[in-house]
Amino acid sequence: MRLENALPAQTRVSRKAKRFLSGAKVVRHIEVDAGENRYSLTVDDRGAVEATRSAAVRGIVLKNDPLPLDEWIDGLARDLSDQAATSEQGRLALERLLL
Repeated sequence: MRLENALPAQTRVSRKAKRFLSGAKVVRHIEVDAGENRYSLTVDDRGAVEATRSAAVRGIVLKNDPLPLDEWIDGLARDLSDQAATSEQGRLALERLLL
C-alpha cells in the first residue's frame, strides 16, 4: 500500500483474511497521523467506507468528524503537504507517495 510505504511511522493498516482460512487479506482499517489530525478509513464486510478525521493532541483523540471520502482525501493531502513544507522528512515521504 502506498501510504504505508511512504509514511511507515505515521500509518497503521489493519488487514483481515478474505475468507476463513484464506491466505488472501483485504484492508479493513487505515489510520494516518498528519500533523494534529488523524485520518481513519474503515471498510465493512459489504465494502462500505467510513471516513473520519480526528483532532489528536499528544495521541489523545479530542474530536471525531465523519467526512465524505473526497473531503477526507483533500484534507489528508493538505495536511501532508503542510507537513512536507516544514520538514525535509515529510517532503521526502510526500514525494514517495506521489511517485
